[in-house]
Amino acid sequence: MVQGRLREKLTGKRFFLVLDDVWNRKQKEWKDLQTPLNDGASGSKIVVTTRDKKVASIVGSNKIHSLELLQDDHCWRLFTKHAFQDDSHQPNPDFKEIGVKIVKKCKGLPLALTTIGSLLHQKSSISEWEGILKSEIWEFSEEDISIVPALALSYHHLPSHLKRCFAYCALFPKDYRFHKEGLIQLWMAENFLQCHQQSRSPEEVGEQYFNDLLSRSFFQQSSNIKGTPFVMHDLLNDLAKYVCGDICFRLEDDQVTNIPKTTRHFSVASNHVKCFDGFRTLYNAERLRTFMPSSEEMSFHNYNWWHCMMSTDELFSKFKFLRVLSLSGYSNLTEALDSVGNLKYLHSLDLSNTDIKKLPESTCSLYNLQILKLNGCRHLKELPSNLHKLTDLHRLELINTGVRKVPAHLGKLKYLQVLMSSFNVGKSREFSIQQLGELNLHGSLSIRQLQNVENPSDALAVDLKNKTHLVEVELEWDSDRNPDDSTKERDEIVIENLQPSKHLEKLRMRNYGGTQFPSWLSDNSSCNVVSLTLDNCQSCQRLPPLGLLPFLKELSIGGLDGIVSINDDFFGSSSSSFTSLESLKFFDMKEWEEWECKGVTGAFPRLQRLSILHCPKLKGLPPLGLLPFLKELSIGGLDGIVSINADFFGSSSSSFASLEILEFSRMKEWEEWECKGVTGAFPRLQRLSIKDCPKLKGHLPEQLCHLNDLKISGCEQLVPSALSAPDIHELVGGSLLSAFLQVAFEKLASLQVRGFFRGRKLDEKLLNNLEIKLNSIQALADDAELKQFRDPLVRNWLLKVKDAVFDAEDILDEIQHEISKCQVEVEAEAESQTCTCNVPNFFKSSPASSFNREIKSRIEQVLENLENLARQSGYLGLKNASGVGSGFGGAVSQQSQSTSLLVESVIYGRDDDKEMIVNWLTSDIDNCSELSILSIVGMGGLGKTKLAQHVFNDPRIENKFDIKAWVCVSDEFDVFNVTRTILVEVTKSTDDSRNREMVQERLRLKLTGKRFFLVLDDVWNRNQEKWKDLLTPLNDGAPGSKIVVTTRDKKVASIVGSNKIHSLELLQDDHCWRLFAKHAFQDDSHQPNPDFKEIGAKIVEKCKGLPLALTTIGSLLHQKSSISEWEGILRSEIWEFSEEDSSIVPALALSYHHLPSHLKRCFAYFALFPKDYRFHKEGLIQLWMAENFLQCHQQSRSPEEVGEQYFNDLLSRSFFQQSSNIKGTPFVMHDLLNDLAKYVCGDICFRLEDDQVTNIPKTTRHFSVASNYVKCFDGFRTLYNAERLRTFMSSSEEMSFHYYNRWQCKMSTDELFSKFKFLRVLSLSGYSNLTEAPDSVGNLKYLHSLDLSNTDIEKLPESTCSLYNLLILKLNGCKHLKELPSNLHKLTNLHSLELINTGVRKVPAHLGKLKYLQVSMSPFKVGKSREFSIQQLGELNLHGSLSIQNLQNVENPSDALAVDLKNKTHLVEVELRWDFFWNPDDSTKERDEIVIENLQPSKHLEKLTMRHYGGKQFPRWLFNNSLLNVVSLTLENCQSCQRLPPLGLLPFLKELSIEGLDGIVSINADFFGSSSCSFTSLESLKFFDMEEWEEWEYKGVTGAFPRLQRLYIEDCPKLKGHLPEQLCHLNDLKISGCEQLVPSALSAPDIHKLYLRDCGKLQIDHGFTLKELTITGHTVEAALLEQIGRNYSCSNNNIPMHSCYDFLLRLEISSGCDSLMTIQLDIFPMLRRLDIRKCPNLQRISQGQAHNHLQCLRIVECPQLESLPEGMHVLLPSLNYLYIGDCPKVQMFPEGGVPSNLKRMGLYGSSKLISLKSALGGNHSLESLEIGKVDLESLLDEGVLPHSLVTLWIRECGDLKRLDYKGLCHLSSLETLILYDCPRLECLPEEGLPKSISTLHIDNCPLLQQRCREPEGEDWPKIAHIEHVYCK
Repeated sequence: MVQGRLREKLTGKRFFLVLDDVWNRKQKEWKDLQTPLNDGASGSKIVVTTRDKKVASIVGSNKIHSLELLQDDHCWRLFTKHAFQDDSHQPNPDFKEIGVKIVKKCKGLPLALTTIGSLLHQKSSISEWEGILKSEIWEFSEEDISIVPALALSYHHLPSHLKRCFAYCALFPKDYRFHKEGLIQLWMAENFLQCHQQSRSPEEVGEQYFNDLLSRSFFQQSSNIKGTPFVMHDLLNDLAKYVCGDICFRLEDDQVTNIPKTTRHFSVASNHVKCFDGFRTLYNAERLRTFMPSSEEMSFHNYNWWHCMMSTDELFSKFKFLRVLSLSGYSNLTEALDSVGNLKYLHSLDLSNTDIKKLPESTCSLYNLQILKLNGCRHLKELPSNLHKLTDLHRLELINTGVRKVPAHLGKLKYLQVLMSSFNVGKSREFSIQQLGELNLHGSLSIRQLQNVENPSDALAVDLKNKTHLVEVELEWDSDRNPDDSTKERDEIVIENLQPSKHLEKLRMRNYGGTQFPSWLSDNSSCNVVSLTLDNCQSCQRLPPLGLLPFLKELSIGGLDGIVSINDDFFGSSSSSFTSLESLKFFDMKEWEEWECKGVTGAFPRLQRLSILHCPKLKGLPPLGLLPFLKELSIGGLDGIVSINADFFGSSSSSFASLEILEFSRMKEWEEWECKGVTGAFPRLQRLSIKDCPKLKGHLPEQLCHLNDLKISGCEQLVPSALSAPDIHELVGGSLLSAFLQVAFEKLASLQVRGFFRGRKLDEKLLNNLEIKLNSIQALADDAELKQFRDPLVRNWLLKVKDAVFDAEDILDEIQHEISKCQVEVEAEAESQTCTCNVPNFFKSSPASSFNREIKSRIEQVLENLENLARQSGYLGLKNASGVGSGFGGAVSQQSQSTSLLVESVIYGRDDDKEMIVNWLTSDIDNCSELSILSIVGMGGLGKTKLAQHVFNDPRIENKFDIKAWVCVSDEFDVFNVTRTILVEVTKSTDDSRNREMVQERLRLKLTGKRFFLVLDDVWNRNQEKWKDLLTPLNDGAPGSKIVVTTRDKKVASIVGSNKIHSLELLQDDHCWRLFAKHAFQDDSHQPNPDFKEIGAKIVEKCKGLPLALTTIGSLLHQKSSISEWEGILRSEIWEFSEEDSSIVPALALSYHHLPSHLKRCFAYFALFPKDYRFHKEGLIQLWMAENFLQCHQQSRSPEEVGEQYFNDLLSRSFFQQSSNIKGTPFVMHDLLNDLAKYVCGDICFRLEDDQVTNIPKTTRHFSVASNYVKCFDGFRTLYNAERLRTFMSSSEEMSFHYYNRWQCKMSTDELFSKFKFLRVLSLSGYSNLTEAPDSVGNLKYLHSLDLSNTDIEKLPESTCSLYNLLILKLNGCKHLKELPSNLHKLTNLHSLELINTGVRKVPAHLGKLKYLQVSMSPFKVGKSREFSIQQLGELNLHGSLSIQNLQNVENPSDALAVDLKNKTHLVEVELRWDFFWNPDDSTKERDEIVIENLQPSKHLEKLTMRHYGGKQFPRWLFNNSLLNVVSLTLENCQSCQRLPPLGLLPFLKELSIEGLDGIVSINADFFGSSSCSFTSLESLKFFDMEEWEEWEYKGVTGAFPRLQRLYIEDCPKLKGHLPEQLCHLNDLKISGCEQLVPSALSAPDIHKLYLRDCGKLQIDHGFTLKELTITGHTVEAALLEQIGRNYSCSNNNIPMHSCYDFLLRLEISSGCDSLMTIQLDIFPMLRRLDIRKCPNLQRISQGQAHNHLQCLRIVECPQLESLPEGMHVLLPSLNYLYIGDCPKVQMFPEGGVPSNLKRMGLYGSSKLISLKSALGGNHSLESLEIGKVDLESLLDEGVLPHSLVTLWIRECGDLKRLDYKGLCHLSSLETLILYDCPRLECLPEEGLPKSISTLHIDNCPLLQQRCREPEGEDWPKIAHIEHVYCK
């Protein structure tokens, strides 16, 4: 990403770059560095400096310039500059003569000349110069010691006291940045400072030492900016280490084992060594004097946490000679032990940035202590009382601590300097302000709670005026107060007495209550002030003449409600004022109306930044365009501004000449921006932001030549058209953080929240300050979001910011909850008193209540946290966008659950790949005995899954395999789960087994002998043993079985033993363009604008042939309509992201980057969902709503509507897609996009997918548990740290009410509700041990969504009704829940109540009054009493589907009218049901007719079902056009109705089912409604059980049923005549029980399924399309087969066996084929199922050749059948099911027995049991065996049944008396034994049953049941171990 930005900046530019001090010898790294540099314009040049000629060669230098030593004349000039401080001065000849010789010895080395010159400048005599000339140090060998002699000589000639100070720097790492004060303090603590003169303090001596070393060039300042740290050249650092390395040791490597015994001074580089073993490392250094950490910089603000394995007690005990001890940033220090008092030599103790809570009294025995640092110890509340005994203490630092009280007598310490950032004045004398008077305060000081100063003379005692070392002062009163006149006067005296010193540079006054500012602000007393803040001084009515402060650079004025006008007095001078001011801010000035500047000239000559915010009455702006150097202007919350016109510009020809950033925000009344007549304005404007200005109309200024960043939001009437901005890069919407902030801003702006503060007399300034702080953070958000991808420190900062923002939102939510609670209480009270008050004062409360104090305290804490984070932004290099969108926000793993379904019919660029794989699958080359495996290998997003889907659905492989299965494996490779999933796919039924061996055996049995094709999608597993385990049951498949594996990992392809590895390549250019164009232009054949095409081609090139990237970026660009937007995306630096570092595909990151901030938040929420997750739109939108992600600015749009828009926006941008093209199917997300969601939001979203996870991060706000993986988790252990959790939900593989997994948690719900009080979303759906919701649910006062679906709760507690913020309540599937709490109507914010499949019959009163509430409930059972009346439904806003049952209980039809179904437009599915046994008389029939008329549904209805209706005629609304949108209609058992409505006129009707209408005799043209066009959309038509129906009259009707695919007519015995003839799309026809119907001459070219039972003959064309045929009943013409094969009709009843029916896959023949004697299987070569029943003359089934496809053979009631096919064990290799029932002549199986792959077999109705032993032979696959109706007393001889048997069913064996144990004991796989209707069966075997049995059914076996009764039955001990025993 950085490289991309650099390349973008350099492209086409001619640049000159210097790379100084290069050491790298790695050529590859150098080439990587050059990559972005190569795009510079020709002539670009780089200069490299290096000490290494090899480096010069490696960098590819065109020219190597070896820098020679300086020539003599230059050497002399440089030397004299430092030695004589003047290079032009002519020195004394004697000095010059010696100097020349010294210069010669420096050998032309500049650093040596500089240092030695600086040394000689200190020498004033000839002899001293001669001594240096003659020094033997010049003879040092650099080769031996790597020390430059001249530097060594400079060191040698340092005074000894400076040598020691310099050498001490050996402790600091190279490039260490240090501050002067900190280094001097260390010198002082080490006793390096010689204070011979008592008049000079050690600090003054230290400063002299420091300046001496600085003047000698031993170190230098890192920049020329005041206050920046100092650095030392690395050669000088080497020198320090050389001269002092024996006693100074710095630890920079975790691997160091120990340090020398001579070591006296030790430092640990905490930025490199996070944890070191103290004893192991420091074992020998017992006489250590110094122990301290060092990070990259010596700074209080910049530190690294570090850890030591040695305890502090051990440290204090072992190293008793310590002088300097620093444990700053020591992460596990919470207590300083008494043993610290053992360090009697200690001079400096630094415990800053630790979690200590107190200092032990033993600290006061450290009598040599000079320096004590406790900065950042926030938990430290007090200091030891005897601290004054430390008489040598020079410095006490207490910045950002919790200390409020200064120990007595501390001021008596004459040397002591105190630094404390804040002091809170208390009400008692103990915390009096007077304490400060005796202290020698330095640095900055904030004095707070000044209202507690009761005696103004106390303030005078502070003596601020003489505290000359204080450079920064803040004076603050409490914001939560309302001073009267006397306290205002006292405040004025107090502030006068707190006059600071004239040396003050920075002053802040907050919440001052006086009416006038102090006099010292108006005279020259504060002439040196550089920064001034006046905040919330509400009573002041006039500003001082601040324009006269000569050095004032920053001025901030806010909350001065007494200021109405700012006039000339403010400026102080009409001609020259604010001469140095650079930044000016006005904010929250509620009463300010006028800014009068007329007559003032020359003001603000240097002003660069101006901000005017929240000044609602300000009516006009001065001519700001005339400010010559103004760069940033922010205007917001000025409700008095209606128009901004030419006066704003100040000049019509040239205004805002320097302005770069302009922001307008929250200008509610602003309507017009008049720019006509103004030219040349904004010539340098780069960023423009206009937010939340809803009334602003018109256009933007047109000529903004340098604008590159435009941000517009919440300006519905603004038309940003015709904008000329050639440099615009991004037109985007904001960062993810901005989305979080937006929620907070909306809540801060809430009138209710503001009213709450006023009503409770809380200081509204707290809200304003919070908004300001959040705005300042938002200004950094965009830059931080972009930098997080490459800088982990920025990513960590973002995490902390989000945490603070969440804290702020929590507070505002708590206020909102309090408001809702008060409203409900007041309304309840008003109702009870019948009060008529219009405006209840529900804010009224005691100002000093605990709730108020808590809110105030928490806001202050958040403000402090935000302040700290804002300060840190500088260290991170974050750029402040001044509130204007900086262009980094965006108008823009978890793996989606792949299935075999095709989502898109076209796959681009993969035709050759598909052809190759299909050929491999269909060829017999690899059909060896071993399993064949092909692996498709490629990176994520390459289209592996889509390719496999197209192969899987290719018709060419349809008949090549017996079994096809698709399994998505994903990265959680659990052999058991994968095996079970394969088994489920193979059997198409669920399997709940928990035993891996059992599941594998079942799968093996299913696949044995079968040729299967299996796709294993997205395999990650590299464990070969796991793969072998998975293959075990697969290896028994038939030869030719094949597996296709898709994976990203070539190693995986090798491990799985692939016969062929197909590496999927990137798409070629032409295919890339087609795929891109399809999404970017929504038409892959369209020829786009040439300019778009040119840019698009370049973007396509950047996608590097990756289909997912092309799809996503194409969808993004479809939203962009201008060339500049396309160019901005082309130039984006995100293209340069390193995928190796972040695992994020740049194109996807770019698409995310360009999402609007509100969509970023919705997308990032997907980090919660587990892999393979399928979600439904409605459920996801509800979650977004509950999380407050939906911005409903327009009250006309509901949150649900906004959510649908968001969802569709993300869908259109390809961030997810529907899992198939079938309506209603769930949606999925690609795994790379889920990885991206997890990357951007993984810090706050955590999904638990592993039982082994011990705990989750403290920052986690959203938590989900994957219930399909984690069946039980330890709640407290896992969630220990995440106390501020907002989301707790279970998630299975799909977000669905019908699809869920049961799971458990070791934490009780009561604990859950008590611990996580900040929850917004709580889902316990499927929680198996939840039977009761405890009252503590009422503690969850922030809760927005509660889902208790699919649990066993029986009631909801009344405390649920106190969840005033609840939006969503889901109780689906709670079948034991009978009623709801009576006060549910108090949940005034409730939007959705779901009651599907519950036991609830009664709706609580007043629920319909909730204006937002949508209710989903089905069914509703009408009761006989008024309590359960249908009227309850009338007041509800019902959604989704509704079944109203027991309508016979509606006694008064007007009750039905009250339901008002006609206006329930959100009901899309309705069932109207009377009782099945309803037998109405005439009067009740009439009532039913009125009831159903009154239940007319809405015209939006899509599905209607009417059951057991008793009226004689259907309702009128079925005859007119009221239900135009109905798609599905069912009329069932409406027995009295005599005429059908004209249903053919329903234009969208797809499914029509008519059943049990006994009153219908004829269906005629009325049914069609039109003679020329009817049932235009109908696909399925079914008639059932129409006993009186005789005629279907359709003559004269043409064009009916043009799309009909399914036609079923069943049990209509009187129906005569024919079917409609032209049914071109019919593929499924079923005629049953219609003996008089003659379905002849049917033209159905697409017919696939035909079922005929008891009907006349059928003549059908195009019979070769038939796949399934069922013939049953005595009137069926068996010659149909002949007719189908040869297309003619025959009347005999025999199957013609001389045709080939290779099109049939399934054939069933039952009854009516009396002449059928033989069935030849050879004429049905593709048949898979053959079912023959009741063919009385069938004698044999013959077969001459192998039949590879027949899987099921069922023969029942064929009494003449004598034998089964000969050689069936060989000729039927695929047979897996065989059933022979009531075929008494079948006594033996053919020789060879049954096929070896047979899985299920049934033998029923043989008087003698067929010889099973010979039948089963070598079969080891049989899983299920049913034996019934045999005449034997004993069954199952030894060795008859195979070991593989899982289920054994013995039924209706009347003579059976006993079971033989020997026939059962070997069945180790047997799980289920069923014994049914064996009345003489006496007992179980004495030895019992096989131990493997887990289920035993005993039914209708009275003797055995008596013996198996629990617990007294004689056989009970034999079966007590069985898990499931059923005795009936």
